[in-house]
Amino acid sequence: MREAVTAGAIAKVLHESQRQMIARALKVLGPERLLFGTDSSFFPRGWHRAVYTQQRTALVSLGVPESQQSAIFAGNFERVFGAVVSEP
Repeated sequence: MREAVTAGAIAKVLHESQRQMIARALKVLGPERLLFGTDSSFFPRGWHRAVYTQQRTALVSLGVPESQQSAIFAGNFERVFGAVVSEP
């Protein structure tokens, strides 16, 4: 007998896979080589606060220090491209 798949169950799996992907990226690249991207591949394209919130939540749940989170969400971009970015 198959268990019913709910939206909540799907969201949990997606969140966990995103968390695992971020953990792997941190392990392989390190926080100083990660950039938060605001473009999305789903409609409507562009900035989505929910995506930012999910990624921020994943970083917090992984125990990533605030200084490293700030680097990922703004500081690394500023360092590489010489631009000033304000976090939401």
